[in-house]
Amino acid sequence: SDQGDQSDDPWVQRTFSAVRILHELDGYGGWGAGWVPAQKANRESLGRHIEEMLDKPGLVVYKYWEDRPQPAVTNDLDVPTIVYSVPGQEALIGVVSYAREDRDVILRLDPETLGLTGDLKAVNVETGEELAVNDSAISFPLAKHDIRLIRLTGGE
Repeated sequence: SDQGDQSDDPWVQRTFSAVRILHELDGYGGWGAGWVPAQKANRESLGRHIEEMLDKPGLVVYKYWEDRPQPAVTNDLDVPTIVYSVPGQEALIGVVSYAREDRDVILRLDPETLGLTGDLKAVNVETGEELAVNDSAISFPLAKHDIRLIRLTGGE
């Protein structure tokens, strides 16, 4: 994570973390970069949620560039997603902005592919805020170059 004078800028490191999460990039320059306090903070707020999902049996990961149907897509080509899914239990959806300005995002979900039934519950994992799910879609604002991690579970 060598961004020169901006290497410990919290926003630069958050954007860097967003790109890493979206593309499953681990290793050198990752969460282990102990000399970059802002990166360590991102590991706690973002990375640990990904790491927890990686340890779950039955994990299926959907990457936006794959040539297969995606269970969570946005209405915006500048806002791709990655989905970590344990079918029938939960999904963690990373929504990343490559847009040049803030956007209003509509995230469309395919609960059947995720194996989630009943009333869907969506939570912003960083803030704990519950997001409304209407007709298998979630709407929210997303700042340019930001990330939103959303945990999705089924209900009764």
